Amino acid sequence: MMRRSFAGFVMLALLIFAEPSAVGALEYTFATIDVPGAVYTSAFGIDDTDRVVGGFSSSSFSGFTQHGFLTDGTAFTQIDYPGSPGTVLVSININSQIVGARCCVPNERGFLYDGTTFTDIIVPNTLNNNAGGLNTSGQIVGAANYASTTRGYLTVDRGATFTQFDFPGSNDTDPGGINDVGRIAGYFIDGAGVPHGFLKNGATFTQIDVPGSNSTFAFGINIFGHIVGRFTTTAGGPFHGFVTDGVTFTQLDVPGALTTEAFGINSAGKIVGRYTDRGGHVHGFLAELTSNTPGKVTGGGYIQPDGTMTPATLLIQSGVNAGVGDKATFGFVVQFTAGDANPAGNLQYNDHAANVTIKALSFTLLNIGDGVCGPNTHATIQGSATVTGPSGASTQRFDVEVDDCGAPSSTAPDTFKITTSGQTDYMAAGPVLAGNITIRKQ
Repeated sequence: MMRRSFAGFVMLALLIFAEPSAVGALEYTFATIDVPGAVYTSAFGIDDTDRVVGGFSSSSFSGFTQHGFLTDGTAFTQIDYPGSPGTVLVSININSQIVGARCCVPNERGFLYDGTTFTDIIVPNTLNNNAGGLNTSGQIVGAANYASTTRGYLTVDRGATFTQFDFPGSNDTDPGGINDVGRIAGYFIDGAGVPHGFLKNGATFTQIDVPGSNSTFAFGINIFGHIVGRFTTTAGGPFHGFVTDGVTFTQLDVPGALTTEAFGINSAGKIVGRYTDRGGHVHGFLAELTSNTPGKVTGGGYIQPDGTMTPATLLIQSGVNAGVGDKATFGFVVQFTAGDANPAGNLQYNDHAANVTIKALSFTLLNIGDGVCGPNTHATIQGSATVTGPSGASTQRFDVEVDDCGAPSSTAPDTFKITTSGQTDYMAAGPVLAGNITIRKQ
């Protein structure tokens, strides 16, 4: 049976309640999403205009009576696949394209909905298949269920052709999201039956496990490579949500909830999912980073592959500009004072070999939280910048993630990661050499 089947979209797990071991923590606020009159609501996807899609039921928790919904935060629109007893909407892009799954006439199948027309996504010779995520270009990923295996698939032409893939050594691979540079997040089941998350970047797979977990499921990914999902720490234990930038994991728990699961994330870092309250009722949620953290973050130095430390990754990710950089220098000072509207400061970055420069124009977020090196050692900085690449200059959003591990005297290095989205889709990350990061929370 496909592990992320239609029934899986409405699954409940309320066996026991226990606190997991701590992971790094940014601070989030949570808002409940309930379709009016529903007894069950689950939010699965969110686009960059904050529109949310998901599924709800007004009569029972059964997937066979579930309806899809779309909301802009004010009004709810019910969307049902014609003739199907069950519909769930899983992902939405900025072009108002939606993917989801319908059940079961006669099998579970994925679909693409453009606001008017439903197009079936049917992988040939499968028992069932879903559609798990799509990006701005309309590329769709999902899982295809065969007699003894579940394989991931990618289609770039609305289901006309399919490219299938498997996490190495696994018979069960289930993609949940794809971002605008083609990176895919999902989960796989190993030979011992243990679930792990994964990131697929081209032909390269990276396993994702929340520290201290005994199961990790990854579902959604945004343009900055931030991944959301759920994990457990004990057999049969409750789900906890998580978000990770690939270095730091932040646990997501709706206050007072028995279980929390995170399914989708947009470029602003807003996260949607579902939680189960102590009365056993299921609600959708929207999580946002808590308003700016008073404090100051400074840094400078360079990142560069050197063959001895975890290598830096310097890469223009897409288009005709695809190429690998080399040494990249950076310097920044960003500060937020309580009462201010936004953080202030400066940031400049230069990837010399790839001919990419990034100069901040404004800042919208400075968030300080726990990291891999202890309390208040991780910071997220977001804003807009002038990004100049081989195709010229443009104004783009950027995201910076830094860790202050006490370098250069500490064993663990400080780290720096920068991502931009727009005309020049670019990511660079690595240990800081010949410099350091300093994070001070007020």
